[in-house]
Amino acid sequence: MNSKNETREEKKKERELNEARKAGKLEALKDEDGNDINPHMPQYILKAPWYLNQTQPGLKHQRYREADKVKIEEERNRKIYVKNIKNKQDFCKNCGSAAHTEKYCLERTRKKKKNFMNKENDEDYLCVTQDLGYDGNRDRWVGYDPNNFDHIYREYEKIVDEQKKRKAEKLKKKYEKQSIKKKKEENEENEDEEEGGDAEDSELSSDSEKDNDLNDNKQNNKKNNKNEKNKTIARNLRIREDTAKYLYNLNLNSAFYDPKSRSMREDPLANIKNNLENSNYYKGENYYNNTGDAIESKKLEIFAWESYKRGENVHFNAQPTQLELMYKEFLEKKNKLIKKKQEDILKTYKCENITKENNNQQELIHSEVYTEYKPVDQIDSKKNNKIKILSKYEEDIYISDHTSIFGSYYDRETKKWGYKCCKCTDKFQHCVQS
Repeated sequence: MNSKNETREEKKKERELNEARKAGKLEALKDEDGNDINPHMPQYILKAPWYLNQTQPGLKHQRYREADKVKIEEERNRKIYVKNIKNKQDFCKNCGSAAHTEKYCLERTRKKKKNFMNKENDEDYLCVTQDLGYDGNRDRWVGYDPNNFDHIYREYEKIVDEQKKRKAEKLKKKYEKQSIKKKKEENEENEDEEEGGDAEDSELSSDSEKDNDLNDNKQNNKKNNKNEKNKTIARNLRIREDTAKYLYNLNLNSAFYDPKSRSMREDPLANIKNNLENSNYYKGENYYNNTGDAIESKKLEIFAWESYKRGENVHFNAQPTQLELMYKEFLEKKNKLIKKKQEDILKTYKCENITKENNNQQELIHSEVYTEYKPVDQIDSKKNNKIKILSKYEEDIYISDHTSIFGSYYDRETKKWGYKCCKCTDKFQHCVQS
């Protein structure tokens, strides 16, 4: 029912009828099936959507429509044979299929074309899939038939039965062997009893004594083993006779003790060292980390890092012996290179014959003139001797009657070097003062 095309008078009549139905003066409306409609129901529930083409009001469109249940295994991938094949003329002359023409054939082209249809071709069957609803189209187990896997179950059942049979046979063999051994032992005992006499009594007494001795030895060995285990455990235990770090000095202002890492970096007895008689006291972790082999281990670790960066496969913890050998070789090569450099420098400056004493003196020299740093009254001017330092360059050579070297004077106006004696800037000019 379209409310848009209704006039005012028709709408008024509908309202009056609805009020009368609600009051019970008139009968209720009926739907297509003849069921009464509740007059108090709103119109947006009674009216069906336009695409259902429902002329009369009702609640049929609100009810759930159950889809026809179809066997998924049978109807999902049902193949239908193409009808009227005999009368069909548009078949493929290349392969003989009735499903397509020669233009759309994907097989190789043949010289001899076919004038008849190949009825055994699978392409002549069209696969039709029905719409089975949301669940049916998304079912993972469509077409699954458990009867197809019966042969697999039977194979596994046979394997289990064979395993049980083999196990039973093994147990039978074991019991048979044990029974045979028991029979042999019983027969031997009976034969020994028949021999009888005092010999048996003496042998039994000796055997019993031996058995007792063996039992005693076993018990003693067990006790000894237990004691040895206890000894090894006691040896592996950490000895707690040494005093703890935080008990050396109970003063609150002494070295700080970190209980989480159990470390005391500073010396707890730094102020009381002189009064101590024993020198074997705790000196702090900083002292032990910076003395002895700790420094060498740090150097080794740094060397391992640097060598790993350069591409060598070395690790401080994984390959310690290899690292030590490499470090020794590195130090030897380093010392050789240093010696070579020193020798080359001495050769260039012709200082190979200088003694160690002269070397020690030259280390203290700041200039060519040796001066003693003392008060002015105590300095002797006679002792201020020049020390000759040999080099490959010629020094103190005076040219053209000059008393100074070229370069000892600088003229700021002309910005040139010259001689200090005559203040001449020309290098090859004779001295004016001479």
